[in-house]
Amino acid sequence: MTIQATAPTKDNRALVGSEGFRHEIEKAAPKHIDAKRMQRIALTAITKNGDLLKCDQRSFAVAVLQAAELGLEPSGALGHAYLVPYGRECQLIISYKGMIALARRSGEILSIEARAVYERDTFSVRYGIDATVEHVPYLDGDPGKLKFVYAVAKLRDGGVQIDVMNRTQIDAIRTRSRAGQKGPWVTDYDEMAKKTVLRRLFKMLPVSVELAEAVEKGDAIEFGEPVNVGSVAIPPASSSGRTGEVESALLPSGEDETQPFAFATTEATKLAELIQNAPHPGELKKLEAEIEKHAKAKGASAADVAELHERIKRVAEDFARTEAEANAQ
Repeated sequence: MTIQATAPTKDNRALVGSEGFRHEIEKAAPKHIDAKRMQRIALTAITKNGDLLKCDQRSFAVAVLQAAELGLEPSGALGHAYLVPYGRECQLIISYKGMIALARRSGEILSIEARAVYERDTFSVRYGIDATVEHVPYLDGDPGKLKFVYAVAKLRDGGVQIDVMNRTQIDAIRTRSRAGQKGPWVTDYDEMAKKTVLRRLFKMLPVSVELAEAVEKGDAIEFGEPVNVGSVAIPPASSSGRTGEVESALLPSGEDETQPFAFATTEATKLAELIQNAPHPGELKKLEAEIEKHAKAKGASAADVAELHERIKRVAEDFARTEAEANAQ
């Protein structure tokens, strides 16, 4: 069915928490991505950035499904991708860490990295049959302004691929970007510069179809070019945002949606975020102790405490399932 541009009776929390949307995630995502965990991560992203509630459901749904299809957790602890609102449009922005993770999954790349070079660093690069790069970072104080970024990939067949970009080239890419004056380009310029050189290096690598599509989708998101995401066609962006309709069965007609749990206190909300983004199972034990401490605090809600315990249980199950799947491979 068609998702209309506006849906006054449903917001994006209801959308991402619905059973129909979970089924769409399950269809789009690779086996290592748990649909319920993806739903919780998307809800956490909304909690952290209320502007995501203002985004229209088409763009929000597509952004989450893009992340699911690529096997990346948006706004998770790994920092592989982020759900970023631009007015009423939600964009999935893949970080350079996310791009590296996708490259490593290809099986053809032994190692890949991107680094920034600053004014006081010692840096040289040589192209040719035996291409090399030497970079000695300046560590004794302020290294100065960023001058270059470079990316290096070691291939399984023994080859090495190198690409270097200077500040002028980076800024030319930024100028083309529809988000060049806001978001990560403003707050995390160096990281975006490294992602830019990685994106260019990928075009020279023997990568999987998954990675090639990730780069293509990244260009579409960044520069407003047309692209297909699985069975979901995304029209090209315009200055006023994407137009047209996204065809998908995300919200079956008449589905009874359950609103996500609303915590009574800020402290409980923060604990829920920490639980959602726990980096490993050991962290959950510390968070259990924090919940017990919170339960004894003045004004704590019994319902909040019960929900926090339930969330820890679900996250622990996610970790156990992931470990079991890894051991089975």
